[in-house]
Amino acid sequence: MSQYTERRKSILINKYGLTSDDIWVKSQDSFDIILVKRTGIDKIALKQGIVFGKPEIITTPYGDSINATAIIPVGLIGVGNPVHSVASANPDNCKITTRYPEMALKRAKHRGVLEYENLYSLNIYGEEESDSWNDLPEVSSDEFIDSALKEYDESNKRSKRVSKKDTVPKQENTSKRKA
Repeated sequence: MSQYTERRKSILINKYGLTSDDIWVKSQDSFDIILVKRTGIDKIALKQGIVFGKPEIITTPYGDSINATAIIPVGLIGVGNPVHSVASANPDNCKITTRYPEMALKRAKHRGVLEYENLYSLNIYGEEESDSWNDLPEVSSDEFIDSALKEYDESNKRSKRVSKKDTVPKQENTSKRKA
């Protein structure tokens, strides 16, 4: 396990409050891919105040089936410009369901949250983005999270060390409670 993977997991755990239930780590060659599950995407959106605008779903013929494309604005209410996330689903890129419009919308939401929070720059993806990741071997998320939390705790201990003269004594509450 690389320090890079541990640092990325530490960000997800500490900044967004994710747990091992919200994250998968898949190993591809010598590189670990971090996938955020739907529960994790929802937690990130809630914690950061990210909202979704009205989606537009476009369906087009695709052989004997359809291709669904979802476009959805993602952002913060009244702050800056939203990210317009686009995702598609069709028989070639979606093996787990034939509900292509729903999958396209789910993928667009995942991508929008990850893009808005700039997590793609850390090679962090949503679990719904690729069926091919299901074939990769899984790495224990608990190991990574335990290690990341330990690293986070140690860095906090170092940064929070304060000398005795800098501490303020605890003051007693002198207000009386009404019965």
